[in-house]
Amino acid sequence: MNDHGIHIKEVPQLENPILIAGFEGWGNALNISSGMASYLIRRKKARYFADLDRDTFYRYDEQRPRVSIIGGILESFKPPGGSFYAAETDAGQSDLVILKADEPNLRWFQLADQLFSICLKLGIGTIITIGSMYDNVLHTDRIVSGVASTEDMVSRLINSDVNPIDYQGPSAIHTIIHSPCIPVAGEEETRKMN
Repeated sequence: MNDHGIHIKEVPQLENPILIAGFEGWGNALNISSGMASYLIRRKKARYFADLDRDTFYRYDEQRPRVSIIGGILESFKPPGGSFYAAETDAGQSDLVILKADEPNLRWFQLADQLFSICLKLGIGTIITIGSMYDNVLHTDRIVSGVASTEDMVSRLINSDVNPIDYQGPSAIHTIIHSPCIPVAGEEETRKMN
């Protein structure tokens, strides 16, 4: 099944799932974002169930495919892309959908719309993107910070010792995913998740 940019091999049956997304690229200092997604996939024995369409979201002249050629033989070929995994958790906990992907070069809003479509299909009510950045801190400092879509969620972050972010500048795919209720400059109406 192709959902206009996401190829779904099978639809997993999950209980009260949440989506956790980790991306290579802009918001992946020290490989925290992609590393955490990989860790969750391994730790929870998550099962692969869908892929991002590479030709829809990636420019190969921006993110060239990685190859391994040994002794004149092409051993491996890995183009940029991303995959979805599903993991069941203990009773009473939310199951997980994990997206591990290279940050797309193209069609960020289309990707966000397709993520929302998958979320509706799977009954996902919460999206968490994992990111990391270098800042004006010592290399020994570890500061956990976050951004949320509502004041209630910001309060929950603060109560969990997560510092609210203050930032103005270039964005990553994370912001597009979290922005369906924020007006985009030049648009009259707010984007809404359908």
